[in-house]
Amino acid sequence: MANDKTFLAMRRPARRANLVLCALITLSTSQFARAADLSDPVTVSITPTQALIQNASVRVTYDLHLRKYRIDDLVHHVPALINGKSRIDEFDTSDASFSSSASSHAIHDSFGDGKTLRIQSDRQASPSLLLDLTLYPNRSFVALSQGMINKTDSAVRIREFHPLTEGQLFPGPPWSDAQTLDGMSATHQTHVNTGPILSSANDLLLTFRQANQRRSVVLGALATSDFTKWIHTQSGDKAGQVTDRIAAGLPGAKLVSYLDCGRIDASSSAGPALRTVAGETFSFPADAAHSSYSDVLYEPKEARLEATGLDPQKRYALAWVWWDYDANGRVESVHVRSGSEDRELLPPQPLPAFLSKNEPPSEIARVIPADMYRSGTVEIIFKNESSAPNAVVSAVWLWELPAGVQPSADLIRGRAISAKADDHEQLSSVTADLQAFDPVGRLVSAGETYLPGDSFYIDVANEDPFTAMENYGHALAQATHANPNLYDFPTVCAWYAGVWHTPGAQDHPEKSQYQINTTAGLVEEMHKVRDRGFLNYSRVAMRLVPDTYQLNNPQGWWDDAHWQKSGYYVSPYETSRQFGHAIQQLGGLAFTYFQPECIWLSLKFGSNSAALSRDFRNSHADLLIQDDPNRSLDYTKPQTQAYMRNVFAAMRGAISGIMFDYCDDFWMADASRGGFADPHATATSYYRTLFRLAKNGLGAQSWIHERNLGRPDNDLTLGYVDLQRTSNDTDKITPDMVSRSGLRWYKNRVVISYDMDSKDIHGSWKVPGVSGSDVDGRRMMLTMEYVAGSRLLLANSFRDLSAEELFDVERVVPFPAEHRSARPIDAFISSGWPRVYDYAINRQWHQLTLYNNALPTAEQIIHVPLSGDTVDGALGLDPAREYFFYDFWNDHFVGRLRGDENLSQTLRPGEARMLSIHEVEPNPQFLSTNRHLMQGYYDMVSTPTWDIVRRTLSGESRVVAGEPYKIILATNGYIAAVSSAGALRTEIETVDSTNGLIALVIHSPTNQIVKWKVQFK
Repeated sequence: MANDKTFLAMRRPARRANLVLCALITLSTSQFARAADLSDPVTVSITPTQALIQNASVRVTYDLHLRKYRIDDLVHHVPALINGKSRIDEFDTSDASFSSSASSHAIHDSFGDGKTLRIQSDRQASPSLLLDLTLYPNRSFVALSQGMINKTDSAVRIREFHPLTEGQLFPGPPWSDAQTLDGMSATHQTHVNTGPILSSANDLLLTFRQANQRRSVVLGALATSDFTKWIHTQSGDKAGQVTDRIAAGLPGAKLVSYLDCGRIDASSSAGPALRTVAGETFSFPADAAHSSYSDVLYEPKEARLEATGLDPQKRYALAWVWWDYDANGRVESVHVRSGSEDRELLPPQPLPAFLSKNEPPSEIARVIPADMYRSGTVEIIFKNESSAPNAVVSAVWLWELPAGVQPSADLIRGRAISAKADDHEQLSSVTADLQAFDPVGRLVSAGETYLPGDSFYIDVANEDPFTAMENYGHALAQATHANPNLYDFPTVCAWYAGVWHTPGAQDHPEKSQYQINTTAGLVEEMHKVRDRGFLNYSRVAMRLVPDTYQLNNPQGWWDDAHWQKSGYYVSPYETSRQFGHAIQQLGGLAFTYFQPECIWLSLKFGSNSAALSRDFRNSHADLLIQDDPNRSLDYTKPQTQAYMRNVFAAMRGAISGIMFDYCDDFWMADASRGGFADPHATATSYYRTLFRLAKNGLGAQSWIHERNLGRPDNDLTLGYVDLQRTSNDTDKITPDMVSRSGLRWYKNRVVISYDMDSKDIHGSWKVPGVSGSDVDGRRMMLTMEYVAGSRLLLANSFRDLSAEELFDVERVVPFPAEHRSARPIDAFISSGWPRVYDYAINRQWHQLTLYNNALPTAEQIIHVPLSGDTVDGALGLDPAREYFFYDFWNDHFVGRLRGDENLSQTLRPGEARMLSIHEVEPNPQFLSTNRHLMQGYYDMVSTPTWDIVRRTLSGESRVVAGEPYKIILATNGYIAAVSSAGALRTEIETVDSTNGLIALVIHSPTNQIVKWKVQFK
């Protein structure tokens, strides 16, 4: 216990010191945002013809006659957007029947003082539409939001709004070298895409060159309350490069709606529209086709969509793209359904198999029978007709056929469309669309003024994409009040450690390995952690997983009695308080697991069963949606909220964290279906309420975990949730998985942390195509979990770890406690997943990670320019300086290079290499330590200092009981004479006599902070 208390006491000053250091770095390092200019006011000017709002960085001008607006980049003196319009559902403010007026007001919010320019558009017998454009001093972004004054006698339901649509970005000379980075959530594969055209949930970066000048645009969600957020860039007045091609795929027909099923929940259209009804999303790690093909919608039996807004007097052709990327033998049919009538559009046929036959995706079109959409709506079903695990579809679209023209016979039967790659040519016109959408929508009562707590972000003034995205991440954190509680400790998952590979243990916690998925088993595991001395390095969390698939289960009850009944709470730890306090007394944290919904239960029992226990639903119908025992809890009901407060109150102080499973099922089966007691609640606000109740119920110091969210692909819970999973169930690690969070570095640990799911310390790197040593594989996994992820979730019991494995785990804990992550600096130059991650501690000190991510694994040479722009893959070091490089895992001095040279490293198969880079000083200096992967950043209280008069290098370090602590020093021409560390024994070792490297070794019998010094001559 003494060591446990010492460790916890040691952590607090470390966090303060590092946070102060980070603040100084942010202001002093060129790659971060510019420091505040206090003479940067916001001004507003309104005349009868136009309204204008500006600060020192950006100006927004609204034409009150044309009802369009433009944004000018005042930093680079160029127009950044012209002809921007706005609309709410079918109400388009550019319609001549609307007239617009302007007003302004001061605001004070999480960004401080600012000003809002409000545009009100009115017409008779219609709601008035509000568009708010907000600027702040010292900020280069524009915040946009919309609302409505319902002046009619009837309620209006808003399902989507667009504060920007059809706005042309950076008009003028043609663009070149355009790339986009999407901001999808959770399991969606994040990509740097070639070309400027993309649709993405949450946010989107567009970077390109224009007249040889680098430009970057960030479009993204800001605050979220009632709606999901989507960003679209389009070519000219069309829907994008993919749809530019398919629009011409049926001569004479008109493309009226397009939905990239793997990315977007609903198409953006005021007329015919497509939306997802049932299915989760997945991204195949495929570079063999455009990302619109590799991202898919899937569902075990039927992936379902809905087409709305169809005109019964018109004819439509449905088209889609599909493929069996992983060659699972998929055979699918396509049906349309209207009411109780189901009609087959296309009989069962095999999908093209890629991994086995190298077959590309195929596109097929089929006419929809007109009598199936008399109501204007028809459901589209992709049905699994094989033993494959699911049905998939990548994209779906609708053509409107020419009036009076009879469809050809092959189109009626279903015909193939030629699929070919997109050509990313230079474009002279790219437009942007910001879309807020909710499948239920927000009811605006007659006479109500509705201003949602939803807003968007546009930044056009930062040319460097890394800086632009980091500025966005910090703004997003401020807008959502996100301050994620970071997982700086490892977590033992009882399900992976005891059930995942243990036959018969599912639904039977007593059969889990070591009975670890019971309270007694986890308390015993905590004893093993303490006995092995791991608490000298880090605290540990224990996650109990009451994951059971019986009709009568603990879900919904979430209380001691039902966890006892199902076998998870056992003697002598039969309550949450007994379990949690026992773990805490041993120096750990107790976590648990909830299922708000689970589609597998309805599949297993052939009913519309929710995850909630049947006996709970039968006895608590008053808490359910529409009081329906086949629906889940209605979190908009006051009595349901009171019930959940009691659930969390019983756990508070003992249970420190909760994992919420099946979040996409919760969205699709409950949130998106609506029917809530509160008629004004949207699917988005309903979904958010559960996580708000959980965070508030467990307290600010809790850890709330949102499992991989396939739908609605949005960051809806920022400010409530601390961690979001980015993978389906796995104990492996792959390059695509690493990049999924690595390419979200600007959000990782800033607004939310990312979890790559469990990792098997014995072999998580052993995936198809892997060779190389287990030592390299294990250290690669631990390194990339630390650098690109945010949490180490162990799939093993500590009692099963060898001394060598435990030693390596100890090198990476604690995990980062700072709200920032390493940049993937080769993201915009690499043809594959990023391999180079840079964490700039300050101008003189970088931690550089080189990741050999080749599959199949092979030796790889990685080159990194030391000076130059980071967007070009360089570190941005001073070309006039020299730098030392030290390799942590290989305990090896790499060398001394000038800043105008390139670093070149040959990495073994499956290796990740962490290098500490220090600018060469004229005096002795430290280069690395052996305690932690970050080579002194974690274990040193502050950077060592040189006393030129006394010729002494001194510092403070956190040392671990019984482990020799080594500090690698470059003598730089001096000779070490005397070393000391208070009363502790020290010694000097020669490391590399040729290059003048020595090691100060400190021996301590306890965990403590040690002041040390070395005197030179």
